Amino acid sequence: MPTYIPISLEPHAGICRFLRSKTGLGTSEGGEQPWLLVDGMTATCWCLRTMEAFGPDEEVAEAAECRVGRVCYEAADPEQ
Repeated sequence: MPTYIPISLEPHAGICRFLRSKTGLGTSEGGEQPWLLVDGMTATCWCLRTMEAFGPDEEVAEAAECRVGRVCYEAADPEQ
């Protein structure tokens, strides 16, 4: 079951730069784009480091998890 969290519409919003998402309607998000999870029921996330649904730390890749404090997290903006 997906985890639904409120996500800031500000660019990067503290989400790892290596996380990507695509919905069933084809909306891609992540990286240098602001995050907006429009259709959580069809959203699929993956990590660019592993190209899988999990990160280098073998934990799930999703907006709720790929944030500051995670071992493999890297900010999109180096000043974050």
